[in-house]
Amino acid sequence: MGSKPSGISASRGAAILGLSKWSTPVEVWLKIMEEREPGFCEANGYEKPEHETNMVLEMGLAFEDAVCTLAAKKVEYGAEIWKREKFSQHTVLEYVTCHQDGEYINCETHGTLHEGKTTSIFYYRDNFGEPGTDRIPQEYAVQVQHQMLCTGIDECILSVLVFPFRQDTIEEIPADPLKWAAILDEMGYFHQYHIQADPELQNKMLEKYRKFWERHVLTGKPPRARTYRDIRRLVKAPQGTIVATKQLERWSSEYKDIGEEIALANKRKAELKTNILEFMRTRADVPIDDESVERWILRDRKGRRLHSYNGKTFR
Repeated sequence: MGSKPSGISASRGAAILGLSKWSTPVEVWLKIMEEREPGFCEANGYEKPEHETNMVLEMGLAFEDAVCTLAAKKVEYGAEIWKREKFSQHTVLEYVTCHQDGEYINCETHGTLHEGKTTSIFYYRDNFGEPGTDRIPQEYAVQVQHQMLCTGIDECILSVLVFPFRQDTIEEIPADPLKWAAILDEMGYFHQYHIQADPELQNKMLEKYRKFWERHVLTGKPPRARTYRDIRRLVKAPQGTIVATKQLERWSSEYKDIGEEIALANKRKAELKTNILEFMRTRADVPIDDESVERWILRDRKGRRLHSYNGKTFR
């Protein structure tokens, strides 16, 4: 793998554009600044970004090679996927970089990139379109376009291996990811999407990147906080009294009103939950089928599932 100068990578692009569900511009900015100037966060009173991991990320890493192996075996693109983790930079904005997931060898002259993903069936159903189309989540679309503008390649195949469960519900990584992946493929849980380069979108992305770099990285000034977590990252030791404007007074009043509404809603939600479970308890001795082993299942009159209860969790 080549050098990895601190910059705007493909995984950071969606956050900078405000399209990521998992990261914010402030978080990306702190990482870039700390990488460029070790000790920057401590010197400025900011929270130093820490490497975070969870089972979702661990599963993605564990199945990375397996996804590439499956993708290479597909008839249409039957070929080796090489140049894994090849480092590339944009020809003009050198701080825009990427490590591509791979590239098909036997495709046409300009090549075809490969990007592999893993996800749960729940996220897949809500965020992906029909296989073979370009309907993928926004953050993945940005990541793919980012890789294409760095490499100069104008086509990418995104492969996604879908787990029929949430990754964070398992306790350890499978010992043989390739075997697991092959079985899931046979079950119809492996899909591919075809994405073409979008020059207009890429130009807009580059303009956003340029402004982010010039306004925040080169000046050392943070982007606007988007979340409560951002505020905590930027302000370690708040002190002093601040006089509110009329707008802030309105926001404060709305915030308090919403708090009261939430409290009432939660109280009503608890009452409904109790009523539903009490009804299920009184009918538990006359189940209509044996599907609900070790749990209660409540269905509507058309047979559609409404709720379940296993003695601990009500869903």
